[in-house]
Amino acid sequence: MGCVNLCGTHDPELSYNRPMLLLLLSSLAFGDTLVIDAKIPAALYIDGSAVVEFSQPGRAEFHVSSGEHKLVVMTNGNPTERIVNFADQPTTLIIGRTGISLGTSEVVADTVASPGAVSAVELRSTSRLPLLVTIGDERHLLPAGATKELNLPAGEHAIKVRNDAGTAIFATGTLLVQGTADVIVQLSEGRVPEVAGAGAKFISRTDD
Repeated sequence: MGCVNLCGTHDPELSYNRPMLLLLLSSLAFGDTLVIDAKIPAALYIDGSAVVEFSQPGRAEFHVSSGEHKLVVMTNGNPTERIVNFADQPTTLIIGRTGISLGTSEVVADTVASPGAVSAVELRSTSRLPLLVTIGDERHLLPAGATKELNLPAGEHAIKVRNDAGTAIFATGTLLVQGTADVIVQLSEGRVPEVAGAGAKFISRTDD
């Protein structure tokens, strides 16, 4: 687990307030769950208040009051803004080299997979281009910025990510899912897929 700082900090360039930890937690004590899976160092601000900072890859989970909130993710000194309406489902925020994505897939694991276990897998595109994603023998065309949900049995699945014409290969490898949790696979052109979900991972292969 990466180093996570829940004490807010002040960024003078963004004019964000420095919250006190107890006040912050009390204001977010009731509402919907926000799960953050950071693959790179990052900081998150909600409605102008610094909520969490990752000095290295890590994960955090807390509650956000229902309704519309402004999220700002800082990576490499660059802000990315999202307006999110938190409703009745947990929200998962993936922060990675492939970009930033939000969705309602849960990535909390059960401890033991049952026989014939299946994982719900959400493909998330942060690409500016349509992607052709082949998993096993199935092809999935993923428009720029789109998501697609599918179910995969526990085990290893060959995966290849290409442009929609199939002429450029961005990633080739194996997607491992355990069947004990939902899995999110974040995809972009020219990048290795980034995977969230207990026990799930992408294993790169270069023999194709």
